[in-house]
Amino acid sequence: MSAETNTAKNKEIVRQFFEEVINNERWGLVEEMFASRFVLQAPFFEEPIEGAPDDVKNIVEKICFAFSDIQINVDKDLIAENGFVVARWTGTGRHEGEIEGRNRKGEIDVIEPTGAEVEAHGMTSFHFSADNKIDKASAVMVEMRAWEEHLEESLRRMDPESAGRKGCHPWRHVFGLTEEETS
Repeated sequence: MSAETNTAKNKEIVRQFFEEVINNERWGLVEEMFASRFVLQAPFFEEPIEGAPDDVKNIVEKICFAFSDIQINVDKDLIAENGFVVARWTGTGRHEGEIEGRNRKGEIDVIEPTGAEVEAHGMTSFHFSADNKIDKASAVMVEMRAWEEHLEESLRRMDPESAGRKGCHPWRHVFGLTEEETS
């Protein structure tokens, strides 16, 4: 298979991941897309996660549970080179389920449902193995609108002393940041 064919195939796999697996909850496609062992880096994880396709399914299911009617729209142009595909995306959904992640202290933080309509912008870089399977993925959240103001009540329950104070970043608890890091 030529490099050009691989690149086109890899781009199509990335589009299918967002459109079919996340947007249409077609979990069975994950087995075809991901290598038997892969590494994932994402904003809610303190350290990269090594896992298998079932782990991808579990993570995506949790996101879909937390954000009902989730839709991730991939920007028209994907960037692909040397086994990598980078996608810029916009995700929308209503925060109706708990979502959790590990903070820098290794503790699990749970954010209760806010009912807020969320719009997030991010980028994900996918690396493909020689057999066109995703073996590494790294996601970055660039911006998340609307949700921050609805997190105030959750933060107040988690840490009543700091919620609402000037300089209190709404994501501080999720990422385990100190006030100095977010001021």
